Amino acid sequence: MTDLRLAVLMPVYNPGAALSQTLDTLRAQTVPFRLYLVDDGSSDKPDYQTLTRGLDCRVLELPQNVGVTRALNAGLKVVLAEGLPLVARMDNGDLCAPERFARQVGYLDQHPDIALVGSWVTFSYPRHGYEFTARYPDSAEGCARFLRYNTPIIDTTMMVRAEVFRTVGDYPPEYPAAEGYALELMAQAAGYRMLNLPEVLLTAVELKESLSRDQRRDQLLSRLRLQWRFADWADHHTWAGLARTLALMVMPITLLRRIKKILGMS
Repeated sequence: MTDLRLAVLMPVYNPGAALSQTLDTLRAQTVPFRLYLVDDGSSDKPDYQTLTRGLDCRVLELPQNVGVTRALNAGLKVVLAEGLPLVARMDNGDLCAPERFARQVGYLDQHPDIALVGSWVTFSYPRHGYEFTARYPDSAEGCARFLRYNTPIIDTTMMVRAEVFRTVGDYPPEYPAAEGYALELMAQAAGYRMLNLPEVLLTAVELKESLSRDQRRDQLLSRLRLQWRFADWADHHTWAGLARTLALMVMPITLLRRIKKILGMS
């Protein structure tokens, strides 16, 4: 297909029934794409051939579980070798709005100065019975400021120009559960600009294996190290961001969820 420009990178591990729902939302997209589905050494693999029927899909099955960052990099290596200029992220269980890819591709085509684009996102916690919508910065300046505190673009809403990876490299494995934040900081440091479209284009569903729950401490430690590595000590947002992360490290997860629900933040 000559107009194929978009790669969709999705790592999975023992994906279960949620994968079918995610794939259905990908089938509803209105622009061509190729799905790169990376099975991270699952012990309980579904029938990928049946599940991905009707999709242009490459399934990469890793021989053992290596973790999400290395699984992403294994898929990214294939994506870059095949030369598609745009890369979007998805996670198992997450649900795309039908217009997501079209809106993001269209924006990047019209704004060559932007290299990474995300969107607002609805977070759904079915096991806890609530959801909320988080509205992230919709300007490059707002994203640059927000980077001092946390990732301004939720990883699975992101569409990025492949040239960013060719410039800054793969997702760094030394920052567990914060690989998306690391990528955005490296991209910003290399001079790339990013923003979010001010509309909800993805619902992120917390599954049993959610990193935000099971690896929260690792995620916060990685965030703290990244904030230190990319610190601008003359910027008061650097200090405020470090203080915020330290506070989150001692805050109970139940209290954090209540605050997120009230403020619509991540």
